[in-house]
Amino acid sequence: GISVPLVNYTIKLRKGWNMIGSPFAFPVTADYNPETVSGLYLYGDPDRDGWRGPFNGLVPWAGYTIHSKTDNDSIVLKPFDEQESASRSVSSGWSLKLFADGQKYFDHSSYLGRNEFAQEDIDGYDTPKLPSLNGYIIVSIDLDQSGRFGYSSDIRSLEEYNGVWSLSIGANNEPGPIILSGSFSDAWPDNLHIAVVDIPEHSIIDDFPNRNLNINKNLNMGYDLKLVAGDEVYVREMAEKILSDIPKEYSLSQNYPNPFNPLTHLDFALPLRSRIEITIYNMLGQEVTTLVNRELDYGHHSVAWHGKNQFGKPVASGVYLAKLQTSSVIKTRKMILLK
Repeated sequence: GISVPLVNYTIKLRKGWNMIGSPFAFPVTADYNPETVSGLYLYGDPDRDGWRGPFNGLVPWAGYTIHSKTDNDSIVLKPFDEQESASRSVSSGWSLKLFADGQKYFDHSSYLGRNEFAQEDIDGYDTPKLPSLNGYIIVSIDLDQSGRFGYSSDIRSLEEYNGVWSLSIGANNEPGPIILSGSFSDAWPDNLHIAVVDIPEHSIIDDFPNRNLNINKNLNMGYDLKLVAGDEVYVREMAEKILSDIPKEYSLSQNYPNPFNPLTHLDFALPLRSRIEITIYNMLGQEVTTLVNRELDYGHHSVAWHGKNQFGKPVASGVYLAKLQTSSVIKTRKMILLK
């Protein structure tokens, strides 16, 4: 070990995730710029593995991970700072901490809410998703509705009161069940209502976090949720609208136009996140081309076929078969290419 003077100790950070520890033999507070630096996170507890945090201080002999958005940031450890650190402090707004707990793993790093210093769009108050090991539970948030779910926190401005947060819970080597719960960092804000739309189960938990969500399904592809927060009328109506917009079953529409030359479209619907394959066959059962072969979000989708085979060559006139396949469902449609 090393011996350091009992004065403020500065650790310079690199862009991205950093692993740091405290040189002091007693707990210390930490100060940093919350707009560009995330809080401090610890991995594991005595019984399970997973991320905990964020914290505003460090205890001795522990390794923390912390994220910096630039190469010019630093964190200051204050051995005699009796005042609450400015890091992550808020004078108004609310913050909901999420807890995902399984038998072997957990994730206590995700939170969402509103802060008078934050922006409605992505900014420094939004923490990127923490690294995952071979086994894990992870709660991730889609900030820009891109489907990437690349963040662990989503703190928005006070310009809006109502809002919808898109969440996905993933797991690997976790036997389950997984319980999602939550708690507010401070007192429950007045007149704030929260509901969780359970996409795979097509149900609504309208009194979260007073009531937990129990998940008993395999989460290798992610378990999608929508968290709706705001006034009572908005939360109820928006949760019901989200639920009504979710397809109730897998479907593959008839292509349009039909007959076609050379372009046609196929619409399809997924009731939950799924890995799907859409393949075109000729009437001899030979594969012509694959249009889709990947994991897709739940909802309504469309794909086009330009009447070409897998080598990019136009195919002959005739009847073709479009097949949508998942791990549990097969849907087919006949199509006529007429030149």
